[in-house]
Amino acid sequence: MPVSERLQTLWPGFGDTRRTIQDIWNAAYQQLEAQLDSTSFNAGLRGAVLVDFEPEQVTFVVVTRTSFARDVLLGRLERTVKRILRDICGQQVEVRYWLLEEWVGRGTSDEQIA
Repeated sequence: MPVSERLQTLWPGFGDTRRTIQDIWNAAYQQLEAQLDSTSFNAGLRGAVLVDFEPEQVTFVVVTRTSFARDVLLGRLERTVKRILRDICGQQVEVRYWLLEEWVGRGTSDEQIA
C-alpha cells in the first residue's frame, strides 16, 4: 500500500524533537486500543493504517479495512480518535478515512501521495 513520505515529518512541539507524524499515530493507536472496549476497537480500528498527513489542514489520512470499519470510525469513534490525537498533538486535528480500494485506486505516483 502506498504511503506518503510525510509520515516521517518531524512533529513540532513536545520535548522530543525526533517524534514523527507516524509516531503520533502509533501513540494514538495504542491509547485507543487501551481505552476502547475490544469490540469497538476491533470493529473500527483494527488494521487501520495511517497513509498520509496533510500539514496545511493538520489532517491524518487513514485507510480502513472495510466500509463497516470506516462507518464505525465516522460514527461512534470519530470524537474519541480526534480527542486522543488532539491531546497528543497539542492542537485540533482532522482525520479523513479511505477504504483500501479507494486509496490504491487514486494512484501511486509520488505527486499524488507526497
